Amino acid sequence: MIIENIHIENFRSLKSVSINCDELIAIIGRNGTGKSTVLYALDKFYDIAAQITEYDYFSKDIELVIKIRITYGSLMDDEKEEFKSQITDDKLTVTKVITPGGSKYF
Repeated sequence: MIIENIHIENFRSLKSVSINCDELIAIIGRNGTGKSTVLYALDKFYDIAAQITEYDYFSKDIELVIKIRITYGSLMDDEKEEFKSQITDDKLTVTKVITPGGSKYF
């Protein structure tokens, strides 16, 4: 499986951003535009015990809900079998929702 899309909401400097991914992707831009924030969001997504602070919330507003959604494509047969109930149009989408009370995957 490969990542086809990354969608991030209310994380650090990113209010809402969606990134379509090809086989090779480069994130470029001026300083302070959120390049590293995208990588930190991926790290928080994959870390099931990620520690979140108020600085991880957009504008430090802990009332917001952080959402990091990854859509995977090019699924292998064993992955299709394992996740068959969650696959739509040959894609698997997983969302991590983070609140001050903890995080959950959907």
